[in-house]
Amino acid sequence: MTINISKESIIEENVIIMDGVNILGKSRIKANTKIMPNSVIDNSCVGINCQIGPMAHIHGDSEIGDNCRIGNFVEVNRSKLCHNVKCAHLSYVGDAFINSNTNIGAGVIFCNYDGKNKNKTIIGEDCFIGSNACLIAPLIIGNNCLIGAGSILSENLKDNTFFVTRAEKKIKPNKFKQ
Repeated sequence: MTINISKESIIEENVIIMDGVNILGKSRIKANTKIMPNSVIDNSCVGINCQIGPMAHIHGDSEIGDNCRIGNFVEVNRSKLCHNVKCAHLSYVGDAFINSNTNIGAGVIFCNYDGKNKNKTIIGEDCFIGSNACLIAPLIIGNNCLIGAGSILSENLKDNTFFVTRAEKKIKPNKFKQ
């Protein structure tokens, strides 16, 4: 496999870059960061002591703060993540500002496009966004909020809020013949 690093990119000391990585445009990778296999970083900045990938895609002039974890199959586009943000796997983070010490669960989607405009999501400090949540922008989530797994959020949340949505459960006999 090969590694591609553009001439305009800056790579600081003690960075580990694994097979199949593409660092494109005017990207910057700060010290003590590990870029896992088959990840793409395009015109974006990754902070100190981060782990990116495998198979992550960071682009659109995004900024990843120090001590962040952007995991496998995560796409970050036109977003800023402050320090200690975790987004471990299978998520799309678009047009977002995520404050420090926030965890984005597996399969979380930032629904940023309304058919005409890209809308912004702002998430406060110390938040936990449960797996498979959909965040429908424009949206502001306060500090210390918890969003339950599978929830669909389309309204702003104040600080210290727990939010969860669940569809009504229906259990009926299966009338379909096999």
